[in-house]
Amino acid sequence: MATTETKETKKVPEFVKLSDLTAPIVSKLEKYPVKFTKVYRNGREMASIYLNLHNKFLRQLNLRAGGPKDFISNELFNLIILEVGLELEDKKGRDLTEWNRNVPVRFVTGSYSNMEGEYKSIEIIFKKGLYITHFLSYDQQRLLENLEEKKLLKIKWEHRPDTISKEVDSEDIEF
Repeated sequence: MATTETKETKKVPEFVKLSDLTAPIVSKLEKYPVKFTKVYRNGREMASIYLNLHNKFLRQLNLRAGGPKDFISNELFNLIILEVGLELEDKKGRDLTEWNRNVPVRFVTGSYSNMEGEYKSIEIIFKKGLYITHFLSYDQQRLLENLEEKKLLKIKWEHRPDTISKEVDSEDIEF
């Protein structure tokens, strides 16, 4: 997080876009465990990435790349595996199907430009220029809020000053 000086010479945190993050900023972010899984069922490749925010209540947050229905594609999963440099085989030459890493995570709040309300998202950073933004569902937000209220989880939320546009899903339309 960068800082700017105001007239009173106080340093005020300034939000830094994902594309502009630097190594010193990322090194200050808390790291959380992430589990990568890849399986083949009925000739079909299925890949998932799970974020562990709390061992008892939120161990496997199934990450989405954007909206709630945007499952991580096999191509994105394989790109992350390739870029991060995870081994594909064990020492005996058998295919690996699960990997565990600790990665920097940023918690972000912001506003929509085309509707009322605030969103909350989690930015999972694998390396420079390679990240996933997971927008929290209503239930996920409530769970995190409860964990924070009960002091079971401490989250440092950063506010994005610019607004984003939310695409209206046909299921959101009421008649």
